[in-house]
Amino acid sequence: MLFEYIDGSAERVAYYHLAGHTNKGTHILDTHSDHAIEEVWKLYERACELSGGRSTLYEWDENIPAFGVVHAEA
Repeated sequence: MLFEYIDGSAERVAYYHLAGHTNKGTHILDTHSDHAIEEVWKLYERACELSGGRSTLYEWDENIPAFGVVHAEA
């Protein structure tokens, strides 16, 4: 089920946008304020397998760690 949407749409993707979020318990906000979680990386990996890869923007707009941390994750 995790890959169902990706499997049906990856070929139409022009570029990928990855970011961390804030989990409020009842909802998740796309805040770009933390690491992208493992599930995001799994979806991204699957999408790249299906699409052959696309340009990717990894956003981190709040609580930005040292460059080495962001660079290692990217």
